[in-house]
Amino acid sequence: MENTNEQIVSVEELLSYVTHSELVNFLIQQIKYNPEYAKTIYLEFLFKLPEKKDKTYFLVLRKALHDVEFDMEVVVELETAFEISVLDDWYAQAREYISLKNYEEAIKICKACIEEYAYWMKNTNR
Repeated sequence: MENTNEQIVSVEELLSYVTHSELVNFLIQQIKYNPEYAKTIYLEFLFKLPEKKDKTYFLVLRKALHDVEFDMEVVVELETAFEISVLDDWYAQAREYISLKNYEEAIKICKACIEEYAYWMKNTNR
């Protein structure tokens, strides 16, 4: 019979034995199979890009909106609103920047969300 009193090593402790290179390679492999990881990494770290951040926000949102699928006829027929989670996620990130008083980054994200959503609605027969 197993001894259930033994403690399992924590993820934090386990990661302390992993090299930076191993961790980066692991994340890259996981991103290939789970797009949610990529979205989370963009949300968390995109602001760290030294240049062209504004354009990158637009490109990330454009790709994410391209992947959104829903039936507009059903939305119209049911007279209901629809939510696009990627926009909600980015607006939440903008609110986080506002709470940190990083207004410039919050504005960049909101601008990209508004412009890319408008572009998406205009150009995708929705």
